[in-house]
Amino acid sequence: MVAILVLLVDQISKIIVRKAIPPGKEIPIIKGVFSLTHIINPGSLFGLFQNGTSILIVSSFFVMAAIIYIERIINIPYKELAFGLILGGIAGNLIDRIIFRGVTDFLFIHHFPVFNIADASIDIGIAVFIIAYLRYEK
Repeated sequence: MVAILVLLVDQISKIIVRKAIPPGKEIPIIKGVFSLTHIINPGSLFGLFQNGTSILIVSSFFVMAAIIYIERIINIPYKELAFGLILGGIAGNLIDRIIFRGVTDFLFIHHFPVFNIADASIDIGIAVFIIAYLRYEK
């Protein structure tokens, strides 16, 4: 359920951004701190693998399969939340890569790369997993 919710929120937010904000336009929300900025990222985090869409599509499927496998064999609290956030985020960006050959990013906290709901979900999911694993795994 977490993955589906993340996927839906991510895709709806990207549809709104693609319809409402022209690519490259920045709309300040908190001047000098936070803006909405519509960009299409053909790569991955921090601009890595620019124009590596095919590799990123294939690797996304492998990572999703690995996460589903790991989720079945590991027994820690909050694993459903962590893996749901990660899977939903990967699926959201995967859909963009398949349909648009790049990911729609729009959240811009100044001095950081522009990102989206899927990216944030992946990062939060990884953090939840690491904290739960370090705290509860024996």
